[in-house]
Amino acid sequence: MRNPNLPTRVIDVDGDTLSLYISRHEKEPYAALSHCWGKQLVIQTHKSSLEDRVLDIPWGSLSSTFQDTVTTTRLLGLKYLWIDSLCIIQDDAEDWARESGSMASIYDGAQIVIAASDSSDGHDGFLKDRPSTNGSKTIFGGTNADGESYKIKVRQGDDHRWYGNLLPPRSQVVRDSSPLFNRGWAFQERLLATRYVQFRSQELVWECRTSLWCECGTLSRPSQQRMRASKKTFYNSLRSQDHQVLFSLWSRIVNTYASKALTNGGDILPALSGLAKRFRESGAGDYLAGLGREDLPLSLL
Repeated sequence: MRNPNLPTRVIDVDGDTLSLYISRHEKEPYAALSHCWGKQLVIQTHKSSLEDRVLDIPWGSLSSTFQDTVTTTRLLGLKYLWIDSLCIIQDDAEDWARESGSMASIYDGAQIVIAASDSSDGHDGFLKDRPSTNGSKTIFGGTNADGESYKIKVRQGDDHRWYGNLLPPRSQVVRDSSPLFNRGWAFQERLLATRYVQFRSQELVWECRTSLWCECGTLSRPSQQRMRASKKTFYNSLRSQDHQVLFSLWSRIVNTYASKALTNGGDILPALSGLAKRFRESGAGDYLAGLGREDLPLSLL
């Protein structure tokens, strides 16, 4: 498994304390978080707090989602973690522009991207008890060999029709209702991630460039593995030498992105810049404010 260079700054989660580590871009594995900021402020790094963050990040200053992410990163045996609000200096326009422009390499290079899918803000967290089985339905009952009675129950799970579908058509009635997947920045983060695990309220969902899996097994079905807009098919299309395939894929990305929400309207192009960089690297040509130069006449229709 490859170890890309560390981003400019990462959180060192090794041991019992936390601190912001200024990297030398050494080759080390790290995790990254995709999350909703929400309306409640989360801990951030500013020019005035940078030195303090390097010395220590108090556990109690972290939101529940950040604490759960640190716990998950440690359980995975990783030392470093990238979280946007802490690893980018939020009131430094130059730093923000440089680091937001590196999103493609940050999310692509992460060993794993942890997605707090059903958390609407930092206070929700994602390591919590699953929904109660009180509303479950008994489908079978009986008595075992020891004379003990038993029941087999089922509970309603998530709708899987949109699982793994990165670019659903606008005509699709059933859409992902999770807070994270309605956000513009998160859309790019999911597409760029090499390995992506969704922490949903009902189960975990795994996406990578070869597979798509969920805990209940629904996504193991061949029909789901062949999903047209899965991460696997997305990256296969990126490797295409046919410019029309690339332009068609980009058009679908822009159409899907247009339905996503952004807190800051000025982020509309930066939140897509990492994907634009990937397309340029794949041979799609110059990028002009959301459109490809070679496909410009058709795109403007």
